[in-house]
Amino acid sequence: MKKAVRNKSKNISKSKYPEVRKAFATTLQFHSNKAYNYVRPTFQLALPHPSTIRRWYQTLNGNPGFTQEAFHALSMKVKDAAKGNDDVICGLVIDEVAVRKHLEWEGDKYIGFNDIGNGSDDKDDSSPFASEAYVFMAVALSSN
Repeated sequence: MKKAVRNKSKNISKSKYPEVRKAFATTLQFHSNKAYNYVRPTFQLALPHPSTIRRWYQTLNGNPGFTQEAFHALSMKVKDAAKGNDDVICGLVIDEVAVRKHLEWEGDKYIGFNDIGNGSDDKDDSSPFASEAYVFMAVALSSN
């Protein structure tokens, strides 16, 4: 952090933050927004603005289906456990969540119709709006 403060005083571009600083900023802001807002001025604003962190969160794929981010997190967890000769034991939790019936234009397609995961994008006016979503979540039983 001393290096980050020193670099901040040299007016180095804020467009690219090192991965370590990104990880620190996102983790701290995730745990406590108040703590992040307290720590940021202490480091002479070397940490990104909270709106920048929100923009980083928006890069996740929110389309229906299983996300690459989830598979990556699971594989990293298994690799870490294998280093310590541990097993990853988890349960699969399935939940149904109500969503607002709403149609929205996303620049190249409409979002809000039922999507059964067959990869088809041919929706028309007769397609029903989605009113619920199924959420699958792997919950670790042997670790956090």
